[in-house]
Amino acid sequence: MATYKVEFKPDGKIADVKEGTNIKDAAASVDIVINSPCGGEGTCGKCRVVVKGSNLSIPTEAEERLISSENLKKGHRLACQTKVLGDMEVNVPEDSKIAESKILSDGKGQLVKLHPNISKVYLELDEQTLENQIADLSSLEKNLDLNGGKLVAELDVLYKMSEIIRDSKYKVTAVLDGNTLIDIEPGNTLGKKYGLAVDIGTTSVVCNVVDLNNGSNISVASALNTQGVHGADVISRINYTVENENGLEDLNRRVVQVINQITEYACNEAGVDPNNVYEVTVVGNTTMIHLFLKIPPKYLSLIPYVPVVSDPVETRAYRLNLNVNSNANVYVLPSIAGFVGADTVGVILASDLHKSDTIKLAIDIGTNGELALGSKDKLMTCSCAAGPAFEGAMITHGMRAAPGAIERVELKDKPVCQVIRGGHAIGICGSGLIDVVAEMLKLGIVDSTGRMLSADEVGSKIPDGLKEYLKENDEYGRHLVLDKSNDREVVITQKDVRQVQLAKGAIEAGVNILMKTMGISLDDVSEVLMAGAFGNYIKGENAIQLGLIPKFPLEKVNFIGNAAAAGAKMALMSREARKTAETIAKNTGYMELAVDPDFQNEFMMAMMFPE
Repeated sequence: MATYKVEFKPDGKIADVKEGTNIKDAAASVDIVINSPCGGEGTCGKCRVVVKGSNLSIPTEAEERLISSENLKKGHRLACQTKVLGDMEVNVPEDSKIAESKILSDGKGQLVKLHPNISKVYLELDEQTLENQIADLSSLEKNLDLNGGKLVAELDVLYKMSEIIRDSKYKVTAVLDGNTLIDIEPGNTLGKKYGLAVDIGTTSVVCNVVDLNNGSNISVASALNTQGVHGADVISRINYTVENENGLEDLNRRVVQVINQITEYACNEAGVDPNNVYEVTVVGNTTMIHLFLKIPPKYLSLIPYVPVVSDPVETRAYRLNLNVNSNANVYVLPSIAGFVGADTVGVILASDLHKSDTIKLAIDIGTNGELALGSKDKLMTCSCAAGPAFEGAMITHGMRAAPGAIERVELKDKPVCQVIRGGHAIGICGSGLIDVVAEMLKLGIVDSTGRMLSADEVGSKIPDGLKEYLKENDEYGRHLVLDKSNDREVVITQKDVRQVQLAKGAIEAGVNILMKTMGISLDDVSEVLMAGAFGNYIKGENAIQLGLIPKFPLEKVNFIGNAAAAGAKMALMSREARKTAETIAKNTGYMELAVDPDFQNEFMMAMMFPE
């Protein structure tokens, strides 16, 4: 099969790819990540590129539907649909790339008694003599208090043990995981004992470096999960592993690479040697955990959606190619079900929901929506297929919360938009989307059915100046212009409002069915806990206006940030917190919404906006 060169502008990178490779995969081969929330299905239209030359496949049905004939003639194509049939030059616009997002790293957790799994012991050993011959490992065991247990050692530690003991004049520090010796260091290194708490999200990854001597969080770093090149949602990524021979290896490599990059950055910021990181705790949804461990996730997407493992997993860092101490213990928190993972366990742990005397509702809205409802007496969870609309997918000018995204909107005499890092907008992110639809509802531009009214239908309900931004044309249909520069405009269309209805409807239906199953009414709920980045950045009153959050008094809504990451830190600092996490996973019920006979009716009703 022939091989061709594809030069990507403005990066200047050149990919050598086989004939028939699509442009998106060609770009990924040289680490250019083109935005493709639909995973290459040709439905989102976000991966637009401009191609010079004719060495490419004819436009697909998806391209003809999403790109005007005029722009097709100019070389505008979808990277996921267009195949390379010869040498070519491809320009990737900035708004087609996945840009760095505003990533939430902080979350509210509970105070825990510091009792880490890893311990360090400084030892001054007896010097070996002909009269006092004892194996080096036995000498260590003799000087350690193991409560009658036997000391075992990782093989690579045995390789270096003799030299380290003698070079350090028999003064060494033993690094222990229980009764297992995972490292031996010359001299007294008791002050250097660190751990890493990792939250693997579908969209982003967060790593916290923690001092295990005092429990302080000394550094944090985050980055986008570059698995997103193969789809914004977990189903797209599972399908990628099924349909591509090296798909699982590729997605595993990508997430490990991101973790290593931000671990290096966080350690450099804190002045920590990664070799002194002896433990890693990990949370994430069930699919992300499978991909991180390189476990085939195929059956998570097939009825009855069963994971390979839901119990906690422990292994050594070298087996996962993590760039910390090679024998560092990696502890992956347990999951509850196929679509309610270790991240939800982390949220429950961090919020103390499992200990609450009163009934509380936790909502974590991301690419998927996870709900947890109950108290210390009973906890139930479910997963809502909210779709990635709030991450920017399926929205005409939707994008993640990156520079150039509209993140706040008020509708006055004209749209007043707050753009991340200022300037003209290139798109709108989830918080801005919630704002503008809520504002349109308040003003009557959108009615309770989700229909967007024309300027004539709205009449005197809105200022005359704002009417000028309410338009209708062949390209967008009925729409509201939010921001306009010389070369582009950012709009909200009728189709976008429908996508918001679908997303919020799934979450609201999930809340209603969960409450009905547990025999709980809104009056019984004492507090709503909003977790995750999206929940942290939205305006509570606007989320209530849409019905995304149940119609509670705003003072009952508490934003708890990245609680999943906070739960991972608690498990890093405390053995007892791990045991609690395992108990939570075993005792928390899961409800599959799809099998509830009322789900479709609830979902249809929930798509309506509140009057």
